[in-house]
Amino acid sequence: MLLSLPREIGPHPEDGITVWSNIGRYGPYLKHAPSTSDRGGTNANLESIEEVFTVGMTRAVQLLAEKVASRGGRGAAAKPIRELGDHPDEGGPVNIMSGKYGPYVKWGKINATLPDTVEPDDLSMDQAVQLLDEKAAKKGKRRKKAAK
Repeated sequence: MLLSLPREIGPHPEDGITVWSNIGRYGPYLKHAPSTSDRGGTNANLESIEEVFTVGMTRAVQLLAEKVASRGGRGAAAKPIRELGDHPDEGGPVNIMSGKYGPYVKWGKINATLPDTVEPDDLSMDQAVQLLDEKAAKKGKRRKKAAK
């Protein structure tokens, strides 16, 4: 049975490109590409090795569609948790964002982590500006003076 791999399942109903099943370095998978040697296309994981030999076109199309749909948010701009408004001295939006390591305040290119004692909903603009100033001072960057 292993010698029959990669197994051609058939042409995809939407675009006619061949769908293959195979066992690879990271386990069993489906490949939606013109040939198995193509680097492009879409790969979707299969649950078990037995499924490589039994998966049909209906299940393959479903798994490939789920894989394409799950990619949607990657690389997209993060949405703010809360918008505080424009910076009082220099302008530009000040937002509270959700990050990998917790919430942070973002203004321009400066990101300042919120302390654990402060909740994002309770943060005021003055507190946010103070955090941003401290962060800018640590980096050695100076804020532009406001034109008067």
